[in-house]
Amino acid sequence: MDNKSADKHISLTVAGKAYPVVVNEEEAKYIREIERRINEDILSFQTKYAGITTNDCLAMLLISKNVEFYQYQIEKESINNQLDELNATLKKVQL
Repeated sequence: MDNKSADKHISLTVAGKAYPVVVNEEEAKYIREIERRINEDILSFQTKYAGITTNDCLAMLLISKNVEFYQYQIEKESINNQLDELNATLKKVQL
């Protein structure tokens, strides 16, 4: 995590285990929401796939979040390409 502003030491609980984390003031604003979402996702996997281990839930969560992130990156790249094309068109029109 970044060290842009004053560091704050907090404890996050994920899958029933506490982890000490150092966050800056900006990150502290949203870190609890991230903690809540992670635990909800773990519970969802545990409910959907009864009997799987916590480690399996964490692995499945890691995979699913990375797939989402990859899809986001592809979409972002596509949008940036479209913006570049629009900017080029605008420059041609302005000439």
